[in-house]
Amino acid sequence: MRERGAFIAMMQNLNLTMPTHLSEALRTNMTGGKTVAQMLAEAAATVPFMSLAELKHTLEAGNDELIVAGCARARCL
Repeated sequence: MRERGAFIAMMQNLNLTMPTHLSEALRTNMTGGKTVAQMLAEAAATVPFMSLAELKHTLEAGNDELIVAGCARARCL
């Protein structure tokens, strides 16, 4: 088996480009095989979603039943 340093030098001399989907592949592996699309779908199923237009309309209408957390404007927690 080659030494670590020799292996690193050999790989660097190959001048390989980074794989196209490396970031997503790593993220998928780190989440137990779930893709970004699957994680977003799971989140959307449990977290209520409101479009920005609907949010703006609701806030402008003065609806006090809406809680917006972590926002820069409007009534925030």
